[in-house]
Amino acid sequence: MMYTIIKLRDKRFTVKEHMTMSDNLGDSLSQILLNRTRRIMFNNRVRFGLAKTAALVKNRLRREQLRFVDLKDSGELNETAANERLVHIMELKEEYEHLRFRMFAPLLIDENTDSQKWRCIFRTIRDRKTGIAIFDFVRIYNKWTVASADYLILKALRDLECGEKEKRSSNKIVLAKEYEEKIRKQEELLESYLLDLHDIAIELDIECSIFETLENLDDEFVCTSERSTFKRYSSRRHKPF
Repeated sequence: MMYTIIKLRDKRFTVKEHMTMSDNLGDSLSQILLNRTRRIMFNNRVRFGLAKTAALVKNRLRREQLRFVDLKDSGELNETAANERLVHIMELKEEYEHLRFRMFAPLLIDENTDSQKWRCIFRTIRDRKTGIAIFDFVRIYNKWTVASADYLILKALRDLECGEKEKRSSNKIVLAKEYEEKIRKQEELLESYLLDLHDIAIELDIECSIFETLENLDDEFVCTSERSTFKRYSSRRHKPF
């Protein structure tokens, strides 16, 4: 057995934690397997609506930072004014990071292998290969999800700072090219993550029967009428790729 399972005091808490982790894992695996034919590069479950707002705040932050440097270099800032501007800059940084975090946070899968949730998942899984594959999937899935949020913000920033393509000035054309290069590199990163996720998900589904395992674990913890109704991908219900 991969992990030592301790006796948990609150059985209701155990069931809740188990079901949450089981559904999150099954949901994420299904998403990747179903995406194999659609080829969506980024995690389309990331909150799109916040990308534009985050870009607006990021743009304001950059302008405030540049303005602060200009005023400081010109000697126009006294200590009080400088402190006030620095406080405002820190507030904008916090607002941006909060918006960015909200885009991907609900989709992340817990990576703490010592948590009760993971002990529930691995209570009956004895295959070390399956365990390693699951943790590889979770680690890369989380990176892919965070990178997806950064990708959407980057595109929103490009649209905000460069404007419409046909109306760009010479300066904005140069800036747009810089953004295009950054976006291209981010797409390469997302593609790399996605290819790894596809390979691991197929291995877990076909070789490790992960969906059957998760369903069996559900049966062990709760009765059939209480099981989650989430529709998971399963090779038994879909033709193999």
